[in-house]
Amino acid sequence: VLYVDDEPINLDLFEISFMNDFRVIKSESGQDALEIFKQTQIDVLVTDLKMPGMDGIELIKKVKSLDQKKNCILLTGFYEENIIKDPEIKSLIFKYVMKPFKREQLRKFINEAAD
Repeated sequence: VLYVDDEPINLDLFEISFMNDFRVIKSESGQDALEIFKQTQIDVLVTDLKMPGMDGIELIKKVKSLDQKKNCILLTGFYEENIIKDPEIKSLIFKYVMKPFKREQLRKFINEAAD
């Protein structure tokens, strides 16, 4: 699982939450995540929405351009109705999860996305 978030504390929390379930690779930016994605076998991308530089939607679009079948989960602390209702964006995202995430629910979504 590649987890992308510009907040180091969120990266650490995610890693601690799932280190016994998945191999977690962390990235603090969309650009770095894209390079990791190109060089590493990634089963599922989990990304924060709001990040400086490249936001989560832009990252997902770039990942999908490289691998259309890759499932991506958008994790955000902000309810964005325009994203939830936009058919183009909705078609790119496997799941939209609000922070703070519920560990068991997110683990289930990651497992489903990997299958």
